[in-house]
Amino acid sequence: DVLVTTGANMVHDLIEALNLHHYKGSSIVNDISLKDDEINRIYDVYLPENHFVDLEEKLQSIFNEFGDERKSIRELLTFIGENLDDKNSILKSAADNDVPIYCPAIQDSVIGLQAWLYKQLNPLNIDVFGDMNEFFDICYSAEKAGAFLVGGGVPKNYIFQSMLITPNEFDYAIQLTMDTPETGGLSGASLDEAVSWGKVGDSAKAVTVYSDATITLPLIIAASKCRLRS
Repeated sequence: DVLVTTGANMVHDLIEALNLHHYKGSSIVNDISLKDDEINRIYDVYLPENHFVDLEEKLQSIFNEFGDERKSIRELLTFIGENLDDKNSILKSAADNDVPIYCPAIQDSVIGLQAWLYKQLNPLNIDVFGDMNEFFDICYSAEKAGAFLVGGGVPKNYIFQSMLITPNEFDYAIQLTMDTPETGGLSGASLDEAVSWGKVGDSAKAVTVYSDATITLPLIIAASKCRLRS
């Protein structure tokens, strides 16, 4: 089992793990006032700017301990998880349970930005292609392969493209999204479309749920737990 995700998801996981927290706000607000108060808005969620100061200090200390040997993004994320104490953290839970986290666009996040800043004055040798061999080997050797997609974007394509260089196709696929196929964007692309690419198998069990993942994902997890208990 693996997790493929965005850098932003890991950034916000880190913020919670450092006991900094996000706050319920409103989407109907004067954003200039929020800027003056040094509060960042993510739709109806507020995040004080000083949280990022604490986060950046933590990341800089982790980079300093990471060493200067050539390593992959996955190895960096595992190391970050090993340096956290919050048992509810995704990064820590993955590190504790040997679940690799792949983040193909980590540069597009505060983690990536801080890594770049650290690298200006210090050695930090991250191989951005280093995870591909490891991830593709997992896909190649899988007897059965399934993809559970929450949203889309870079992680979705990274997961699906892995099958293009193997003799395999995904046998199972679930997609939770609010995007639709008409724009031609990947996030709304149907799983049927993935069949034409040879990413999802002809006879695969695949379903797309067009709904808010903050509603559908908890329902799926709760139902799965109930079935496992029974």
